[in-house]
Amino acid sequence: MIGRTIDRLTALHYPHDRLRVYVVDDASTDATPDVARAKCAEYPGRVFHLRRETGGGGKAHAINHGLRTIAADAWHDAVLIIDADVLLTGDALWHMAGHFADAEIGAVTAYIKEAAGPGTT
Repeated sequence: MIGRTIDRLTALHYPHDRLRVYVVDDASTDATPDVARAKCAEYPGRVFHLRRETGGGGKAHAINHGLRTIAADAWHDAVLIIDADVLLTGDALWHMAGHFADAEIGAVTAYIKEAAGPGTT
């Protein structure tokens, strides 16, 4: 699923120079590292693989690892965190990002429908 999710994220209707995808790999033992590396090569400068060699700390540790890495780059204006099985509609980022024009808005969420499997669109 991670490959399809990355493809969908890079195809979103959003300026390509304003969107980066960071795959936080929490010591996966499946094909995730290979898929993530292949997607980094397919989308150079847009997809980044952050591998934790020792996992097991739970989702919060993985997310914090990703956030520390992203924060160190200081490139971002906002961060969207999703799981590998979440597929966004083409204009989802435009809808979410638009709310940040209001200085009172600090976080945005959306309705999420998880994909049921490889055949799900």
